[in-house]
Amino acid sequence: ASAETLRRQIIDEFPDGDHIGSAEDLQDRFQVSGPTVRQAMRILEAEGLIRVRRGNNGGFFAGTPSVDVVSRSASALLRRQGADLADLVAASQLIGPEVGRRAPGTPDTAPRRRLLEFAEQEWDDDVEVSVPDATRIAVRFGRLLGELCGSPSLALITDMLSDLVINLMTQTIQDYDPEVLAGYITLIREGHRRLARAVAEGDAVTAHAAQADMDRIVEL
Repeated sequence: ASAETLRRQIIDEFPDGDHIGSAEDLQDRFQVSGPTVRQAMRILEAEGLIRVRRGNNGGFFAGTPSVDVVSRSASALLRRQGADLADLVAASQLIGPEVGRRAPGTPDTAPRRRLLEFAEQEWDDDVEVSVPDATRIAVRFGRLLGELCGSPSLALITDMLSDLVINLMTQTIQDYDPEVLAGYITLIREGHRRLARAVAEGDAVTAHAAQADMDRIVEL
């Protein structure tokens, strides 16, 4: 109960980095014992909601869980539940086009241009891209696109789906013919550049279609 109470209070009241208090402060505030506070803090630290600093100016400080931590936890849960690549691809096909449709509407043109610059630099025609590099680019591209959609919920789900799909594909990559993989990389290269251009130009219709095409590539 103490951990849940603290979790809600930290999320609602303490911006990232704010000082929450010392162990003694929390004992007095919640009228609980030292062991109870320590147990609650261990739980919240594992969740990424607090950081602990030692010393005279130390104590507990509010934190924000990273996308990587959330994705790893979600990945472990989905594996336990038997989710497979087809299931994740189906989810991505529902969400991806909406993210693509929203991203061109970001009022600030600078981040939209950065997405295009990233795609042009990483997918330069003169650069040979290996499978590990293509995986890294795909994850980073998905995250940049998610940040542009204007919805924290969609951005997080996009990050998670991107990581999870790539994770499962990486595990089965040895089952693919090298020529097939090369074909995938070519399609992803073209898809990313088309999508990034549409986002940079504010073309929601083309971006929506390009993202839908990207989501279908994994099915090929």
